[in-house]
Amino acid sequence: MYWAGYIYRYWHYYTNESSREIYKIADARTMNECWLGFHTLDVEMAIDNLKEIYRQKNEK
Repeated sequence: MYWAGYIYRYWHYYTNESSREIYKIADARTMNECWLGFHTLDVEMAIDNLKEIYRQKNEK
Protein backbone atom coordinates (compact mmCIF):
# COMPACT_ATOMS: atom_id res chain seq x y z
CA MET A 1 0.00 0.00 0.00
CA TYR A 2 2.99 2.32 0.36
CA TRP A 3 3.24 2.53 -3.43
CA ALA A 4 -0.44 3.45 -3.81
CA GLY A 5 -0.20 6.18 -1.18
CA TYR A 6 2.89 7.60 -2.83
CA ILE A 7 1.17 7.59 -6.23
CA TYR A 8 -1.92 9.34 -4.84
CA ARG A 9 0.12 12.14 -3.26
CA TYR A 10 2.43 12.57 -6.21
CA TRP A 11 -0.59 12.59 -8.55
CA HIS A 12 -2.08 15.51 -6.64
CA TYR A 13 1.15 17.51 -6.89
CA TYR A 14 1.67 16.52 -10.54
CA THR A 15 -1.83 17.38 -11.80
CA ASN A 16 -3.34 19.51 -9.01
CA GLU A 17 -6.43 17.26 -9.11
CA SER A 18 -8.32 16.74 -5.86
CA SER A 19 -8.09 13.48 -3.94
CA ARG A 20 -11.74 12.83 -4.77
CA GLU A 21 -11.08 13.16 -8.52
CA ILE A 22 -7.98 10.98 -8.29
CA TYR A 23 -9.75 8.24 -6.33
CA LYS A 24 -12.60 8.28 -8.87
CA ILE A 25 -10.05 7.54 -11.61
CA ALA A 26 -7.98 5.01 -9.68
CA ASP A 27 -9.68 3.48 -6.65
CA ALA A 28 -7.97 1.04 -4.29
CA ARG A 29 -9.01 -1.96 -6.37
CA THR A 30 -7.50 -0.48 -9.54
CA MET A 31 -4.29 0.40 -7.72
CA ASN A 32 -4.05 -3.13 -6.32
CA GLU A 33 -4.64 -4.66 -9.76
CA CYS A 34 -2.04 -2.42 -11.42
CA TRP A 35 0.65 -2.58 -8.75
CA LEU A 36 2.58 -5.53 -10.16
CA GLY A 37 2.99 -3.99 -13.58
CA PHE A 38 3.24 -0.34 -12.57
CA HIS A 39 5.35 -0.24 -9.40
CA THR A 40 8.60 -0.24 -11.39
CA LEU A 41 7.50 2.53 -13.76
CA ASP A 42 8.38 6.18 -13.44
CA VAL A 43 5.71 7.77 -11.22
CA GLU A 44 4.45 10.14 -13.90
CA MET A 45 4.24 7.30 -16.42
CA ALA A 46 2.24 5.21 -13.94
CA ILE A 47 -0.18 8.10 -13.40
CA ASP A 48 -0.59 8.66 -17.12
CA ASN A 49 -1.24 4.94 -17.63
CA LEU A 50 -3.83 4.88 -14.82
CA LYS A 51 -5.60 7.83 -16.42
CA GLU A 52 -5.55 6.08 -19.80
CA ILE A 53 -7.05 2.91 -18.29
CA TYR A 54 -9.85 5.03 -16.83
CA ARG A 55 -10.46 6.73 -20.19
CA GLN A 56 -10.64 3.38 -21.99
CA LYS A 57 -13.06 1.92 -19.45
CA ASN A 58 -15.36 4.93 -19.77
CA GLU A 59 -15.40 5.41 -23.53
CA LYS A 60 -18.82 5.15 -25.09
